[in-house]
Amino acid sequence: THRLGCLDAARDLFSSALASCDLEQRGGVSSRLLVLIAAVFAVTTRNMPPHRLESATALVCVGLLICSAFDGAHSVDFSDDALDGARAIAEDSLCGRIRVVAGGNVGLGDARILAQAARPADRPNCTVQVTLSAGEHQAPLMLDSRDSNTRWVGEPGAVVSGGVAVSGWYVDSGDPDLIRAGLPAALAGSPPPRQLYVNGAKAAITVTNASVVGLTAAAGAVLTDAGLTTPSKVPLQWDARGQQIEIRHDSAYPQSRCAVRAVRFDNNGTHIDVAQPCWSFGRLLGQMDFPSVVLNAESQLQIGQWQPVQNGLRYRPRSAMEKAGLLSGSMRASVPMASVLLDLEMATAVEISGITFVQSAWNAPSSDDGYLERYGTIRYVRCDSAAGKETGQCYSGDSACAAGCCAAATGGCSLTMAPAAVRVRQSTHVTVSQCTFRQLGSWGLAVTHGSQHVTVSNNLFTDSAAGGLYVGNVNETRSDLLLPKPEFINVADNVVDTVGTEFQGTSGLHLFSAISTILQHNRILNNPYTSMTVVWPVPQNDSFNYNITVRGNDVSNSSWWGGDGGAIHTLAWCTACTISRNYFHNQHHGTKCTYIDNGSSGYAITDHVIDDVPESIYVYWQQCCRPECPYMPSESPYPGCNTSSHDKCCCNCGSDNSATRVWVRDGVRDPFPESNVTELVWLEAGQPFPPSAQSIIHEAGPRPDRVGQHSLGTVRPTPLTEPLLREVDLFVCCSIATSAWPGIVSSLHAHKNNLTGVIIAPYSMSGTGEFGDQGGGAAAEQAVPKLRVAGIQRIKALIAMSPGGIRQAIYNTTLATKFITAAVQRSEAIGFDGFNLDAEFPNDPNATDGTAFVAFLNQFADELHKSNRTLTVDVHGDGSTPFDFHVWGKLYATSRVDKVISMATYTDAKSNFDRYFAECAAVLTPSKYQPGLELNAVLTNPKDIVYILSKGVTSIAVWANPPNGQQYWDAMGRFLITPTQ
Repeated sequence: THRLGCLDAARDLFSSALASCDLEQRGGVSSRLLVLIAAVFAVTTRNMPPHRLESATALVCVGLLICSAFDGAHSVDFSDDALDGARAIAEDSLCGRIRVVAGGNVGLGDARILAQAARPADRPNCTVQVTLSAGEHQAPLMLDSRDSNTRWVGEPGAVVSGGVAVSGWYVDSGDPDLIRAGLPAALAGSPPPRQLYVNGAKAAITVTNASVVGLTAAAGAVLTDAGLTTPSKVPLQWDARGQQIEIRHDSAYPQSRCAVRAVRFDNNGTHIDVAQPCWSFGRLLGQMDFPSVVLNAESQLQIGQWQPVQNGLRYRPRSAMEKAGLLSGSMRASVPMASVLLDLEMATAVEISGITFVQSAWNAPSSDDGYLERYGTIRYVRCDSAAGKETGQCYSGDSACAAGCCAAATGGCSLTMAPAAVRVRQSTHVTVSQCTFRQLGSWGLAVTHGSQHVTVSNNLFTDSAAGGLYVGNVNETRSDLLLPKPEFINVADNVVDTVGTEFQGTSGLHLFSAISTILQHNRILNNPYTSMTVVWPVPQNDSFNYNITVRGNDVSNSSWWGGDGGAIHTLAWCTACTISRNYFHNQHHGTKCTYIDNGSSGYAITDHVIDDVPESIYVYWQQCCRPECPYMPSESPYPGCNTSSHDKCCCNCGSDNSATRVWVRDGVRDPFPESNVTELVWLEAGQPFPPSAQSIIHEAGPRPDRVGQHSLGTVRPTPLTEPLLREVDLFVCCSIATSAWPGIVSSLHAHKNNLTGVIIAPYSMSGTGEFGDQGGGAAAEQAVPKLRVAGIQRIKALIAMSPGGIRQAIYNTTLATKFITAAVQRSEAIGFDGFNLDAEFPNDPNATDGTAFVAFLNQFADELHKSNRTLTVDVHGDGSTPFDFHVWGKLYATSRVDKVISMATYTDAKSNFDRYFAECAAVLTPSKYQPGLELNAVLTNPKDIVYILSKGVTSIAVWANPPNGQQYWDAMGRFLITPTQ
């Protein structure tokens, strides 16, 4: 009874909800205590109205916690035996600590209530810490002012997920390698999902070039008020709504899409009805036209692809293991359900750290409004649409042009930003650190609605459909708005790596407008459009921006998809703003390293290092605008400026912006001398930077002493160890110039579902057995992250081995070990999944050579296998030399290499192909044999593909380089999906 001293005072609170409180799930209080409380409440609640019982459910649970406290210590200790998953421990520095166990009966919402209850009444501002255990915790977590002074900390492996499991998989009746499942019951009444995740990896959708399905002008298609009409009958195979088919129109940097609602046929052709108002409004604004690609339209799925169907989905597994795991339920598949994973609104003194946020949903692009992109995932919607009304802002008349929708001046347009999985809104003194944001349906993190004193540090943002993080918001940037403004925001030491996987007009890090904000020491790489969009108000030019600093950032591989972008890209005036000590490198897409775009002025640009930028501009002034200038003047008040309609209020760039001390290595001479860069220093490729520039490189990116639990954003992948059902490797060879790689990457990206990997050729074995560059090696290495972003998931490196070097290495253990060690270290540094050895051995081999060579191969394979990497070897086999498959075939068969590629099958003579293929297939096991094919009639003949598969062989290697003919891509794709006879 001593411990129940609070019972009388709290009886009314408890009794009002006892009947609806699940005591069994609350646990942690002794069963005798529960019986006692239940007996008392059974009497006091006898005549209680039902609505009072329901409304007080949470309060009863809080009351139980209070009654279980020891002598007013205000700590709560739930036992693991009671399956609560919550534990609170009082500490000197905290007034309560709660631990939530993933999979337990206490969810994130319950933990929030426990945290509020654990704070003593006499210490309202003390801090309570909630710790999330390793494992998956179901989103959302919604926090507000009542949750101030709280820490939410994740133990290693703690995940907050918006996903819901997909179960009940079964084999498709028409294709044994295809499986299907219904949608989770939790999604009933919701739009179909836009993503599927299988065993922790995102499955791909089908992307079809519009020309293939007849939706281009060249194919005879025409644009109509309803959509398109085409003479092609291919679209008649579509189930438009069931498959969630979308058409996407790509322009220089925006990328818009609308859903297909119906397909009809009459004497005038095939009619594609497109969602309205997306189509008509998009046409009015110039955001929609003939589509570039069609999404989800293919009837044949490649390995690893999925597709929505009526009330379910279908998927072609990546391996037999994956298929068996999904069918048995031992392997997890999930689709996103929650659009918000964590929302923090009007709170203060909140810390969020060490948590991984995954699988948020964003279904707005599937709606009738579609996705009409202004830029940077800001999208247009009609003012009279539900989304437009929600913004509370309609731009019409003169303001429509400032918003970018002059054509809609009469009816106006509204602008809305793509949402984020984690939102910090109108909150102060918030820290988000050491978290990971991945596999998200839109952005990772947004700091909006005038939040102030916010630190975002040491986080990893990757694999999100849109960008990494943004500060501020559309419709919150005008200087005359009486709204709180983002102030004292510190974005530091984060990694933003490979975002914009679906909405490629995104930036990695976006700042609308702010005051006293710093973006420092972030690493941003592999972004499809601009890496850092800094000071981008909407509407343009009229905004508030003061004391913004961008310094110490490491930015690489920007704008690999979109044009007219930059590594750092500004779009408005900024008072007392600096961009300094940033490091730009590996820019190969015409990127402007520092892009001072329309309306920008007030920037001091200093101390930049720029390396390996053969097609980039170092500092580029577009136009600039003084804050005191009238918006859209009839003519520029400042002489010597470009006064085109695109560039509004102009002034003298040289007096309003400055740039000094820029070091450039391996770049073209800046074609824009009016940039007025002082102390601009050019260095040739390979020439060392001076110490002052080297210090900038050394300091750029996340600081080592502040790195959290995430990686530093290297390109190194985790090798994919699971065997594929089918494999098509395409050789990309040899000595390819840097300038050729963008076209190759683009071609591979467009046909990524027709192959499973590529073999590029950066390395060689010298005549003395040394590991080195083959020629063009550096360019090939630099292409690896671009290939990853383009969707090529398995990349091996070819080593061209000289005859003399092979003979030296196989009889010199020290030399062999040195060579293998150098190769393995290089594969780990660059991120290769393994090696392919082009072994051109001398023409006078013998049995001893064969045994020694295979021993060398085994040593190499064993070292690679330690890090889950693979080894393949190319062998002769045409009988033209004593060194061929006839001599050493059985030695290869017993070796530990992963695949043996026959070079003799590189022939378009059917009789020769059949002979050499049969000989190799008779000696090698099907899992070890990978016949080499060229771009010829053997590859494109469906009967030959069936013949290869009939022997149990499930992989081919195709020589060489992305083909120009679509028939070759189709043939490679056919190998991946042709049923085994």
